[in-house]
Formats: sequence, structure tokens, C-alpha cells
Amino acid sequence: MSGEPSGDDPALLAHSVAHSARTPLLVGLDIDGVLSPIVNHAPDARLLPGMLDDVVALSECTPVAVVSGRNLESIDELFAFPDHVIVVGTHGAQRRGRLTEFAGAEAERLSQFTELVERAAQRAGEGAWVEHKSLSVALHTRRAAPGRSAEATAWLAHAFEQFDGGMLKSGQGVVELMARPASKAAAVVELRHELGAKTALFVGDDATDEEVFASFGPDDWPVRVGPGPTVARHRLADPVAVQHFLRHLTDRLQHI
Repeated sequence: MSGEPSGDDPALLAHSVAHSARTPLLVGLDIDGVLSPIVNHAPDARLLPGMLDDVVALSECTPVAVVSGRNLESIDELFAFPDHVIVVGTHGAQRRGRLTEFAGAEAERLSQFTELVERAAQRAGEGAWVEHKSLSVALHTRRAAPGRSAEATAWLAHAFEQFDGGMLKSGQGVVELMARPASKAAAVVELRHELGAKTALFVGDDATDEEVFASFGPDDWPVRVGPGPTVARHRLADPVAVQHFLRHLTDRLQHI
């Protein structure tokens, strides 16, 4: 659907999921804009009060995976999810507990991408900043002037087209160049296979989450958070609504 409804009732949505999902149910959660309110500067992000406990409680009922565009180092430093919560970073390119091998060609590509993004940040001007990750580099423009941001991101997208390999991902106020192609959708598919999950639920708020929603079948539960066009069949208003949903879902699963 492409409209922007006000959002599902968290309790009713949780009831529907718990009573119709085929088990095992895999619950996938983005972080920023889902478990944590959006902030202008990524290192300032924090989970809503009590959210970590809510995620842990749900993970004791059914497999839970945090699937984020952030790198693993940032996720572990800021959010401290316990070991039994699966953590996937860099849009699926990293997974906690797995060694991420970095090929020579990827290292060279990342160096070239870093130079491009730094030049784009100069074009975007004051308020733009560069985030360096182990497998990618991102230009953040949320605090920059809209006109200069648009010009800078367009320039960056054009410059990226001159390269073979890698991947460009766009989100809300961010453009990321990845030295290794990856996707949240592929990561969720892999997790489903490993866990034997009959049904998957994914809660996300950004363009990179839409690829997960688009990969889902009729028995799955794609949930968009906040406004914006989406292919998801369900929507929650904001991280507060997400928290209510997770609490109700945990309660429902505990009593089935």
C-alpha cells in the first residue's frame, strides 16, 4: 500500500500476530526509529527506557534478531543486547559471533568510497558529517541545509555510478556506500532458514527495511514505523507504539 494510515493498535496487532503466526516465529527489529527515537547524530541514540528489557523478554519467548544499518561495534557499544539476541549489522554484512573477512579489493573500494563521501560532505556544508564503518562509509545530512544536501547526495550518487562493485543505500538523511553488497532482506532469509522459522515479523522505519517487507509472503508480518510510503501491510506510529506492541506480543506468546 502507498497511503499513510495513522497506525495499527499495538495490542490488536500483537493479538493477531500471536494467534495466527506459525511457529517458530522470527521477530526482526531495526534499531533507529524503531527501538530508539531518531536523533540528528547517530552516537547520541539511546533505546527508549525499558526497551532493552522488553526485547529481552520477547527473546525468551521466540527468536529475536536486531537487524540494523549500524555496524556491530556501534550496536554493542550503545545498546548492549545480550548474547541470545541475534545482532546483524551493516545492513546484513555483519553478524555478531561471526568473523567478518575483508578482501583486498573491498579495502581498496572502501578507501575510494571514503574519499567520495568526504568530498560530498564538503559540498553539503555545515551540519553534514561522515560516519566511518568497517565495511562502509555514510554521509549524514539530517542537520545540513536541504538544498545543499540534495545537491551533495545527487553528486555522490552520480560519482558512485562510475565504480564497479559495492552498493549504495539511501535512507532518511543518509547515503551509505558499501564496499560489500548486502541487504537486510538476505540476512532475514538466512536467519529464517537457520531457525526453521515458519513465520517472520519485521519492524522497520526506513527505505532499507522496505526490501525486507517486499520479500515477505502472505503469512508474514511486515510492520512499518512512522509515516512514509510503504509496501508493509501494517504500521505503528512511533517507537513508543513499538514498545507497547512488543510488550503485548510477549504477553500473548507467554499465554498461548
